[in-house]
Amino acid sequence: MHRRQEKLFQTVDALIVHSEESLKAFRERYSGVDPAKVHVIPHGPLQDEKSESHSKEEARQQLGIPEGAPVALFFGEIKYYKGLHQLVECFPEVAKKVDGAFLLIAGKPDSEESKPDTELLDRSGVSYKADLGFVPNDDVWKYYNAADVVVLPYINISQSGVLFSAVANARPVITTRVGGLPEIVEATNAGWLVAE
Repeated sequence: MHRRQEKLFQTVDALIVHSEESLKAFRERYSGVDPAKVHVIPHGPLQDEKSESHSKEEARQQLGIPEGAPVALFFGEIKYYKGLHQLVECFPEVAKKVDGAFLLIAGKPDSEESKPDTELLDRSGVSYKADLGFVPNDDVWKYYNAADVVVLPYINISQSGVLFSAVANARPVITTRVGGLPEIVEATNAGWLVAE
């Protein structure tokens, strides 16, 4: 399969990857492809509408989130490699250290394995809201605007549209040091990097 992919890549005029880290990995894996054909173009945000046209109070009221709560948002299609299960496991410790901490989860799980353990959150007494379904584009602003920080606890990923959407919506991020995420966070001063 690898050789067939490399032959295919050799026939095209140009290839696009979303980060310098992805470029490095591509060149290592497909050393027979002319490096001049491979270009880095950042991923870009997931939607056009920005949260600045709405207030935080409006967003929180519509989502049923307390006004003064510090809100951490996990947004996007929920896949196991995005690490939501780890965030859910550690959030009770966060709630002990951050008074009123609130976890906001929005996105459709792609499998049973990817679903967040809301029973764990219930048992621990954590304040949270889990909207486990597809979020229409017209509603995306509510989640970003309700949030104080966007959390990307990814285990493995090359790049994330959620990260670019957080930057576009002026929301700081807390993310793991995987794939091309660190280079975007560092280049935009978008937030904090943590170990995976």
